[in-house]
This record gives sequence, C-alpha cells and structure tokens, in this order.
Amino acid sequence: DIDEATLSYAEIKAVATGNPLIKEKMEVDNEVQRLKMLKASYDSQHYSLQDQFMIKFPKLIAAANEKLNCVHADIKKRDEQVLAADEEFAIKVGNMTFHERVDGGTAVLAAVSKCKVGETTGIGEYRGFEVQVEKNFIGVNYLILHGRTDYKVELSNSPVGCMVKLENCFNGMDGNIEFLEKKLEQYQRDMEQAKAEYEKPFAYEEELKSKTARQFELNTQLDLENKQKKTGRRSVRWQRMLVRMEKGRITDEETNKKGYCVDFTGGCHCRNPLSFADERAGEK
Repeated sequence: DIDEATLSYAEIKAVATGNPLIKEKMEVDNEVQRLKMLKASYDSQHYSLQDQFMIKFPKLIAAANEKLNCVHADIKKRDEQVLAADEEFAIKVGNMTFHERVDGGTAVLAAVSKCKVGETTGIGEYRGFEVQVEKNFIGVNYLILHGRTDYKVELSNSPVGCMVKLENCFNGMDGNIEFLEKKLEQYQRDMEQAKAEYEKPFAYEEELKSKTARQFELNTQLDLENKQKKTGRRSVRWQRMLVRMEKGRITDEETNKKGYCVDFTGGCHCRNPLSFADERAGEK
C-alpha cells in the first residue's frame, strides 16, 4: 500500500513538473530501499550461519563425543562391577549398606529429606557409582548415578520404586550411546547445511548494484537540471538589471546597496555573497 501511494504521488509530481525522471527516481528509490532491507536480512543471517558452522556445532560435536567416551568408560566399569558382585542387590547410604530394596529405598528417602533445595548432594554409593540427589525449586527431585558422566532418573515416593528406578538407570546406560550417536549425526548434518547456506551469495546482488547505479545517475541528472534552472533564472535577472542600468533606471549607488559589483570595463557582474539573503528578499 505504501509503494502504491508513493508511486501515485510520483506520477502526480511527474505530470506536474513534466519530468518523467522524477517518477523513475522515486520508483528506483523504493526498489533500492527494498533490496537494501533484503541485503541487511541476508547479512544478519549470513553472520549467524557462520557462527553456527564455525563455533556452535563444532562445540556441540566435541561435547557429544566427549560424553560418548565417558558413557563407554562407565559401561565398561558397570560390566566389571556386575561380574564381580557377590550379591544381587546392595546399596550404601551414608555409612550403612542395605541388601533389601525396601530398606535401601527407605534410607534413600530419609537422606533426600535432609538435602538442601537447589543443590546436588551425594548420599551414597551403588555398585561403584556415587548416588546423588538433585532437589529443585519446583518440587521435582532426581536420583543421579555419577560416574564419568551423570545418569538421572526422577525420584519416586516409594522406597522400592526408588531402587527399581536406580537399577534400571544402572542397567540402561547403553541407551545413552544410541542417543548420543544420533545427536552427533544431527549436529554434523546441521553444520554442513549451515555451511552450504553460508556459501550461497545474495540472490539480488546484481539487481541491487544495477538499481543503485541507476539511482546515482538519476540523482546526478536531476541535480544538474536544477543547477541549470537556477543558473538560467540568475542570468535573466542580470540581463534585466543591465537593461535598467543602461536606461538609467538604476544607479551605481543602488547596485552597490544591492550587493552587486558593476565593472563594465572588465565585464564582471558578480554578487556579494553576504547580501544574497537581502537580494532574494528584495526580489520577493
């Protein structure tokens, strides 16, 4: 709607002045503005894509690889603990070891109740892995098996339920490998896609250059025409004044008051810049 209104005004002005260059200039100005906005958006996205494939995704890939190595190390440790275990179940809470799930779970819940909100606190050990509790401010608490990396499960209000979740977390470490491998594949694809998009040039670069060049040409032409018109009007004023002087209708004293230098010998009819405002006011 704005473009239509602007073009309509351009048409009116062009008709009024009889100069089609004015209409073309306003159309070109609108196109240049639109293309510059697209270029600014392209540049912003360009820098974002550069940051993604040079910084963001390499960091994510490195972190995922490091965690994957930690998971492999924890799984190896877990398997060694399973082979060496003499008992089916055992958990250490504080300084006491429990061999029954209900007793171990009760001790865990008692220890959790003493932990501070907003902190992660170690409360015991399960098959060579530290058992930690994370209490947050929204009332959702977690049990954490801490090895080379962390494995988190939501805490149950049931003593036996707590122990079952802890055992499932211990036995389910392998699931992290598949998850991390999929993440690595996704990060790699996203990084390659970001790089491919980054390398694409601005689709309207040539059009922007062409329109900008034409805008400069139009500005130059219109500025030259305005200067010629002003020069023409000034020449007419000098001719009229010389005619009046030759007919004796204006004296040298009056011309000096007007700020003109009248030198018939040298042909100089210049204007004193300091009295330009007064001369214009007199003409009006």
